[in-house]
This record gives sequence, C-alpha cells and structure tokens, in this order.
Amino acid sequence: MYSLDFNYRDNDLRVEVATPPAARLLINRITRASDSRDEVPCRINLSSSVQTDYEWHEFVEAEIDFAADEIRLLLIANKAVIAEKTFKTSGVS
Repeated sequence: MYSLDFNYRDNDLRVEVATPPAARLLINRITRASDSRDEVPCRINLSSSVQTDYEWHEFVEAEIDFAADEIRLLLIANKAVIAEKTFKTSGVS
C-alpha cells in the first residue's frame, strides 16, 4: 500500500492506494470516498467536502493515476494542488 498525508487547515487528509488499482480518501481518519478499477492504466478520482472553519467547507479531491510502472497521487483543495507524490512500482497488475 502507498499513501500521501497532508494536514490542511487543521484536518488530516490521507490518500491510500493499493494494487490492483484501489484508492480511498480519509479525512481525520474517517474514510470519505473509495473506488477501485479492474485494469491499468486508469485514473481514480475521489472527492469530499471538509470543514475548515466554523460553517466553512472546502472541496477536497484526490486524483490517482495508475500506470504500468508508477502511481501518481494529487491532492487538490478548491482547485489548487496542495500535495503530490509519485511512487515507482515494480508493475501494477
């Protein structure tokens, strides 16, 4: 399993990915979205809102690209990339 962690406005955001292609978006250790695919290459998009202030919510997205030799994760808040990471793999099945 691979993961990307980021603290955004006092919220712990985490994207976890595994092979065969599967991903989940956690906010404050609670799974807010998940999905999987049957083939590579593919893209999984996950999204959720997160409360960042009193009565203020923001939209958070995880974009995960699975390729034959790497997995690329993007974490996006309000249409701006806030974190990204690429993992080299020995081949995604």
